[in-house]
Amino acid sequence: MIFYFTATGNCLYAARELAAEGEAVRSIPQELRRAGVAARDAAAGDGCNACLACIHACPARAIELPMGEKNPEARFRNEHVSLADLVAANG
Repeated sequence: MIFYFTATGNCLYAARELAAEGEAVRSIPQELRRAGVAARDAAAGDGCNACLACIHACPARAIELPMGEKNPEARFRNEHVSLADLVAANG
């Protein structure tokens, strides 16, 4: 199984942010691992499609690409899409 993402020690940051918005507390990277989100799932149209929005949206940099990034400090955040919107779109 190939995982798109790894989690850092900050992985509960997003969970706490979601809890503040009324969602259940959970670690998004750990939830991805638990659900077995893999490359083959994206090819089939199910689960994660590797859009990288979660990586860019996380202010704690809790989600990383396992192969590293050319510029790990670079992030793009669409100001019109909230973290809750990302979770709802992929739920």
